[in-house]
Amino acid sequence: MNNKYKKLSLCLPFLGAVTATLSPLVLAATCGYDRPTISIKEDSKYSYINENNERIIKGSASEFYNTNRSGVFNPIDPSDPFYSIFKDNNPNVLNNKHNQEHKPKIKGNFEFLKFNNLTAPHSYRIYSFKYPELVTNIPGVATRKKYTDYKNNPKAVYIVLYWIEKSNEAAPNWVRDIVSPAAAHLNVPYSADRKEEAPWPFVKGIISQETWKNITEPVVLVFDKE
Repeated sequence: MNNKYKKLSLCLPFLGAVTATLSPLVLAATCGYDRPTISIKEDSKYSYINENNERIIKGSASEFYNTNRSGVFNPIDPSDPFYSIFKDNNPNVLNNKHNQEHKPKIKGNFEFLKFNNLTAPHSYRIYSFKYPELVTNIPGVATRKKYTDYKNNPKAVYIVLYWIEKSNEAAPNWVRDIVSPAAAHLNVPYSADRKEEAPWPFVKGIISQETWKNITEPVVLVFDKE
């Protein structure tokens, strides 16, 4: 193992092991890059404006929510050059050379969403919430009208985009300290040969009561079917 990854192994244990002094999950900063954003595409193929001037997504809220929560978290399609953590199955070389002109291919489940500022040095996940889950796990949303307006709407789903630098995922203890506890808590499968699909600590209670800090503001998705 080269020195770079020896150093990485020393940076991560405090996230899950030293609970007495654990600070919030501020993992890799997005140094040198704009923060990612996520929104709904203004495309009639995927959505439309209703009589209340709301953008409505064509599809089922429960189908989207259940598919996402079953383990389809990474919005990047496996065929995209951004997708892999490592180059050429080589565990010593990160796939993090960014091309600003490249627009990543998005998985079908998320193709109605518009992503900006996704970069090759980072990995991404989307996690869906119902309103009570959102209030419990994402600070500061309970009193905001754009979220409370839909709290009793069965066609509404709240999503959050999470990100981290791939260099953190390369750390030898990443799976032990981060992925394995997340998979167990969320009750989703994890396979070591599909590390790009690994779950992260999306909710409190996985890594103590800490909240992941590299996240977007929640986005409300309103579908035309429950």
